[in-house]
Amino acid sequence: MEAILDAKSEPERLAQSIALSLRNLDTSVEQVSSFYNQELTNQLAAGKIDGSRSSSMRDQVLYAQVHSFFLHLGAARDYLATFIALQLGKDHQKYDAMGRLIEAVRTADIEGSMILKIMEARGYVSPRENTSDKWSVSGWLKQATDLRNEFVHKRTYGHKAVERMGHLRPIDLENGLYRYFRPIALDHAANDVFDVIIEHYEKTNELFYTAAKASGFDASILHLTDKDIISIKKA
Repeated sequence: MEAILDAKSEPERLAQSIALSLRNLDTSVEQVSSFYNQELTNQLAAGKIDGSRSSSMRDQVLYAQVHSFFLHLGAARDYLATFIALQLGKDHQKYDAMGRLIEAVRTADIEGSMILKIMEARGYVSPRENTSDKWSVSGWLKQATDLRNEFVHKRTYGHKAVERMGHLRPIDLENGLYRYFRPIALDHAANDVFDVIIEHYEKTNELFYTAAKASGFDASILHLTDKDIISIKKA
């Protein structure tokens, strides 16, 4: 069974790496959601509905999961770039990052890849200004890349003071509805970190789901039957 599971073609290997990265992304989102639910419950129980800010040792889990989210988003993005390079017949070991691939992409490559055409249609790659045939990452994909670079290479989430405490905000005072709010400092403004994560999570899922359908490969789940098993050895 191990031999069967490990005997993958290069497209299969890359597809599995993408799938694992996306599942890890799911886990990060689930953990951040769990943190929000716990903080909402705790602060409501303590009667902290006046907007007062607070923090605890549980924040370390939040910091780690935000970091994990951007790591796995970047990994999935770069595995997709390698997959595209393989389909285009380029040296996919060389073009193992989205930025590196798009630097080498020309208009003929866009036309030769259904996935790149999808990305072009969504504004995730676009022609460079004042150049004849060069392209660059743009739109949401550039935003996601910039965020990933900031929180992986420049600073960790929680480094800035505004990100170290959260509070409750009223949604419907008449019915006593509140939500937990945890800032993330972006462009000199404080957004909610979970809102930011969900936005990029939804865009990521949309892109990869569409890309999977357009890849031309079998996207069904692998099933093993007794006919696939040659022999069984006790470990």
